[in-house]
Amino acid sequence: MERKTRLQQNAYPPQTQALATWIMQGLGGWSGYKSQKPFGITTLVRCLEQFKSTFFGWKLALGLLVCTP
Repeated sequence: MERKTRLQQNAYPPQTQALATWIMQGLGGWSGYKSQKPFGITTLVRCLEQFKSTFFGWKLALGLLVCTP
């Protein structure tokens, strides 16, 4: 999840809640620049929707989930 600019670099220790939140805000579309509002609950909800969709696709790809009409 690390990006090129200094503002988008990971500043948190591994296996902490702060790091998990930092990753979630990136998945939710927040880039960390001053031109954007601070991330909040809307960003976290977007992240959870993105994660849910990705996880569902992963389960389908592995054959762990079968869709039937």
